[in-house]
Amino acid sequence: MAAAADEAADPADDPQQDTLFATPTQLDRVGRIVAPVMINGRGPFRLLVDTGANATTLSTRLADELGIDYRNAPSIMMNGVTGRALVPVASIEQMQAGALILRDQQVPIVDPHIMANTDGILGIAALTDKQLVVDFRRDLVSIGKSRRLPSYLTIIKAKRLAAGLLAAPAFVGRISTIVVIDTGAQRTLGNNALHIALQRSHGASATVPVRGVTADIAQGTQILVEDIALGRGISVSKSPVTFGDFHVFDLWDLSDQPALILGMDIIGQASVFVIDFRRQEIGFRG
Repeated sequence: MAAAADEAADPADDPQQDTLFATPTQLDRVGRIVAPVMINGRGPFRLLVDTGANATTLSTRLADELGIDYRNAPSIMMNGVTGRALVPVASIEQMQAGALILRDQQVPIVDPHIMANTDGILGIAALTDKQLVVDFRRDLVSIGKSRRLPSYLTIIKAKRLAAGLLAAPAFVGRISTIVVIDTGAQRTLGNNALHIALQRSHGASATVPVRGVTADIAQGTQILVEDIALGRGISVSKSPVTFGDFHVFDLWDLSDQPALILGMDIIGQASVFVIDFRRQEIGFRG
C-alpha cells in the first residue's frame, strides 16, 4: 500500500487522546486483528476486532468454558458475508477491554471453526462516537474518543451506511466504487456489479471458496486487480480480489453499484490505520 505521509506525533504519544482501551494486538493465523478481552471477570480471551460487525459474537467453546447454557437459549437470525443462520443468543454480564466496559450484552454463540478458531468477534461498527487506532508497528489497538486525525495520515472522508458501517469512495481501475473497511475479512471481496464493470480489463481467474460467520460457503471468482485507489494518496497495485454474489452486499444495500469489502490482505499492508466513527473519517499510513 502506498500512501503520502509527513512526520507527526503518533496518537499514542498524545496525553489528550482519552483512550478507553489500549491493548496489545497481533495478526491471527489468517491475518486478522486479535485483541484480549475479559468476559464476566475471566480471561483475557482472544477476540477478532471486526469493523464490519455491529454485534460481538462468542464461540461455543468459550461459552462452554464460561458455563453459559446456550443450548437452551433463544435463537436470533445472524447475518454473515455468505448467508444467514439461526443461532443461540446468550446474556453476558460484562465484557471489558482495558477501560472499555460493556454490560448486559446479548451475544450470538457460533462454532469456533467459523471464526478461525478464536474465542469470538469484537464487533465495533456500533461505536458511533469513538475512534479506532490500529498500529501494526507497535502491535497496539486502541479505542478512544473521537478527535482530529493526525496530519501524517492520508485521510479519506467516509459516509455511514444504513447498517452503521462506514464506506469510502474509491476507484478500482477506472470504476467508481464504494469501499467498506472490514478488519474481520481475511480477503478483499467485490460484488458482481464491480466484476461486470471490470470484465473487459482482467486476465486469468480462479474459483475459490468464501466463508463467513455462518456455515454457508459461497464460491467466488478471484482475479488480479491492477489498481485500487482510495482518496488522493492511497493506491494498491496488483491485488487479488474475490468477486461473487455475496449475501452481505444485499444486507448493506450495495448490490446494485460497484462495491468492495477491503479485507486484511490489503489493510495489513499499512503501518497504521484509523477509523473515526463520529467524524466519519478513515486514515492510513503506508
